[in-house]
Amino acid sequence: MELIENRVLELESKVQQLEAENQTMKEKLTHFQEMFNNIYCLLFKFIKRPDGKFEYTFLSGKTAQNNGLTPNLIVGKTPEVLFDSSTVSMVADFYERAYEGKRVHFDLNYRNFTYEVTLIPLKVNGLTVEVMGTAIDVTEKKQIQGKMETNHNKFTALFEEALDAIVLFDDTGIPIEANPAASRLLGFTTEEIKRAEHFALLDPKIRNRMPETLERLKEAGTLSGESTVTNKDRTIRHVEHVTKANILPGVHLTILRDITQRKKLEESIRKSETLNVVGELAAGIGHEIRNPMTSIKGFIQLIKEDPSNIEYYNVILNEFQIIETVISELMVLSKPQANRMTEENLQEIALNTLVLLDVQARPKNIQLHLEVEEDLPTIICEKNQMKQVFIHFIKNGIEAMESGQNLWVRIRRGAGSNVLIEIEDEGCGIPKERLDKLGEPFYTTKEKGTGLGMMMSYKIIQNHKGTIKVESQEGVGTIFTITLPITIQP
Repeated sequence: MELIENRVLELESKVQQLEAENQTMKEKLTHFQEMFNNIYCLLFKFIKRPDGKFEYTFLSGKTAQNNGLTPNLIVGKTPEVLFDSSTVSMVADFYERAYEGKRVHFDLNYRNFTYEVTLIPLKVNGLTVEVMGTAIDVTEKKQIQGKMETNHNKFTALFEEALDAIVLFDDTGIPIEANPAASRLLGFTTEEIKRAEHFALLDPKIRNRMPETLERLKEAGTLSGESTVTNKDRTIRHVEHVTKANILPGVHLTILRDITQRKKLEESIRKSETLNVVGELAAGIGHEIRNPMTSIKGFIQLIKEDPSNIEYYNVILNEFQIIETVISELMVLSKPQANRMTEENLQEIALNTLVLLDVQARPKNIQLHLEVEEDLPTIICEKNQMKQVFIHFIKNGIEAMESGQNLWVRIRRGAGSNVLIEIEDEGCGIPKERLDKLGEPFYTTKEKGTGLGMMMSYKIIQNHKGTIKVESQEGVGTIFTITLPITIQP
């Protein structure tokens, strides 16, 4: 009896021990269940049934809850129930490889979500008895990647198909990327450009200025202007350029637009406008030459009859000098001239222009005045182009005025290293709404004008790094103020 009681007590002790272990196990399972439920991924398991189909046996994870996937929806189901036919075929192939004992990775699209899936075989005695899978929601990541890829394709297409040359270069000025348009402009392949082979053709002055230019770029952030580039065949191309610093750290971008044909057209227009001015002046100049010639003929006749009238010689000489000045100025304008920047005296240019245009002013009884500040410095300019600007503005002023009115040309120092030229008339003035359009091609305030003369004058001043400001009041007159640097910076 005692033996039985001891045996019962022993059994009761074991039952209590088992109940305690069972409670501990339940607590651990609860803990793991909570952990699985709160882990930020989707956990699942599946087996391979005797009929060869795969069946889900477990589902958990925070991602499953967030994406509306519950065990009731998944557990006990097969891929054929959950996915479309194309997805079933893909999944079955990966699941089969996992059952062969391989770790498998793939992307899966399901219910508008994208998952990165990893399959891990669970083995007993070397055989796979079940597969555990983790699925991480990468929907947002894939969307961002898709947008980035789309943007990258757009920028690549823009870079490759752009009509303007685009060059990326580093802090030393060496190109690191160039588009096909740059290759066409420079005549080098993109690889040759990146190897900077075209640098060998650059003017040494440009190469020497490159460090200074790069420093100015870093300070200003953006540089723009007009320049020239040398093609592989050593032809010179005129370009407009815009450079932006640090589009990426240490990477700078330059856009080059070929304006060679535009430059040729502008030069052609300038020459045409010059010939037009010469033609307009020809009639008046002919009249002016005829007057002194009449005086000369009369005085020569008097000298012939009475050699004692030698004092008339000075009068004759003076008349000849007037003729010579007028003809010389006309010839200089009509003759093709090389564009050469030289040190010039603005007073001299203005005075010669006024002598030439006085033949138009005198018939209308218009008085031309020149006021020049003392000790005015010389400037660096293209003399004939500057003379063309004076002619255009002064001639326009004469045409805008009535008999007995005045036109002033004033030249003085400006702020800094600048010179100011003011051309003021007492003409009819320019309506306010038209002022902003001055300088545009084919825009003119004259009934039969083309606007090309004004456009070329603006262009000439722009090429001299200067500016033009216009003030006008209808019925009172107009003032054109031209600001020019004494020395043109490259």
